[in-house]
Amino acid sequence: MITILMFLAAGAVIGILAGLLGVGGGAIVVPVLLYYLASHGVAEALHMKIALGTSFATIVMTGLSSVYAHNKKGSILWRVVGFMAIGCIIGVMLGSTVVRYLSNTSLKAIFCVFLAYTAFKMLSNARHPEQQSVQQASRLRYTFFGSIVGFMSSFVGIGGGTITVPLLTKVGHTMQQAIGSSSALGVVLALSGAFFAILNGWHQPMLPAHSLGYVYLPAFVGISIASMLFAPLGAKLVYILPTKRIRQIFAVFLLAVLIDLLVHLF
Repeated sequence: MITILMFLAAGAVIGILAGLLGVGGGAIVVPVLLYYLASHGVAEALHMKIALGTSFATIVMTGLSSVYAHNKKGSILWRVVGFMAIGCIIGVMLGSTVVRYLSNTSLKAIFCVFLAYTAFKMLSNARHPEQQSVQQASRLRYTFFGSIVGFMSSFVGIGGGTITVPLLTKVGHTMQQAIGSSSALGVVLALSGAFFAILNGWHQPMLPAHSLGYVYLPAFVGISIASMLFAPLGAKLVYILPTKRIRQIFAVFLLAVLIDLLVHLF
């Protein structure tokens, strides 16, 4: 019962953050899964791979709910999403191949770097107002950045929002457009990541019960249900609340997780 409540609670937080900030929730799903797997005797070598794979799977469901809510507001730049999606799929294919051969410690170290970067970007975006004029960005440029987002996301199990949102606001799109578009792109990225996580872990003999490749189904179901219910709430808050304070709070949370992971890593 406690395990179910933990996954549901994590899903609720992830859903709100996905709708509010355009992030997929990997920064929450991965730590939660790492703690859970470590406390339930799962082989340490599999911790990060299962956490990453499950994170991608949950982001698919969270993202779909968030996309529906943002699309009703007309804030998704579908043309931009299309160009970036092509690059994302290529990036995930390459990244997932590399992840397959990395050790658990290496993946944890990469995830720590990601947390530090994300916290910095959250605080940076909270200090600087968004631009008002859209700069010209070519199709090739969007596709290239999409490939970078896909490749980097493969190592940390995220939907790419922490990279995509700053990128789109930097070229002048509004925060609402950046968040909505990031949610849509995150679905494409997460689908690709989940597919390769299932494929790469399909014949792994030491997986915990109820796993589909590197996707742990109990966590996937619990987190997905709650996140889908709460994502529309987060999307509504985008148009009501200033995101500055939320970004600051989220950055503090990430730093706390980072410190804990570093203590256990070293």
